[in-house]
Amino acid sequence: AERIIYLAGDIRANQNFNLLAFHTLFLREHNRWAGIYQQQNQSWNDEEIYQRARQRTIATWQSLVIHEFTAS
Repeated sequence: AERIIYLAGDIRANQNFNLLAFHTLFLREHNRWAGIYQQQNQSWNDEEIYQRARQRTIATWQSLVIHEFTAS
């Protein structure tokens, strides 16, 4: 049987489907924001687009953790 290995920010992503799903979703969210920023800000270089999309994606993750996972 062929084994598929995914590259992600955590080596455990290939051992845990839920972790792999989160990595994939947030990678796509980052790329979505990068595309939006690229269209709206023609003067920004690749690094600035990357960092702004990164900030937005991290803020989304933090909001999920604070409002969903820590609710008692």
